[in-house]
Amino acid sequence: MKSDTRPWLSTYESMGHDWHSLPELPEKTLSDYVRGYAEQFPDREALVFLGQAMSYRQLDEMADRMAALFVSQGVKAGDVLGLQMPNTPQYVVAFIAAARLGMVSTSISPLMTPPEIIHQASDARVKILMTLMPFWQTSIPPVLGKVESLQTVIVSGPMDLVSGQGESVEESRDGVNV
Repeated sequence: MKSDTRPWLSTYESMGHDWHSLPELPEKTLSDYVRGYAEQFPDREALVFLGQAMSYRQLDEMADRMAALFVSQGVKAGDVLGLQMPNTPQYVVAFIAAARLGMVSTSISPLMTPPEIIHQASDARVKILMTLMPFWQTSIPPVLGKVESLQTVIVSGPMDLVSGQGESVEESRDGVNV
């Protein structure tokens, strides 16, 4: 590909960055940063969603609880979490929790059709799928039983972390737990 078809290269060059080399990688993970900020700035806002703030302490504690839920479902490092969610606090919490366990995360667009979800989840070998209640009610039922690696579906209400009122459902191969 010629550089003239990649107009961003001149921006990198003007900033003194080489497009072809890897940037210096931090020693800390995202999870390490969240944990450190929770210790150093526990009451500082980490996320704001629909006018509701979540502190670093809350984010860190929720990520720990979510990680414990994943562990209770038998995950191990390298297992894949599928996140079929828009930009919600649940996405962030689950992403951090998965990282704490050494899981791999893949985003599954809420706009995908069931056949597309089946294809992506199968290709990525998703073990746990996390979704929102509206998707659970529409696009997920046709997926169940068609992704060999899928063992658990965790369903959250869109406002669960904002309102504190849970309408979560957890589906495993053994049945549904509310």
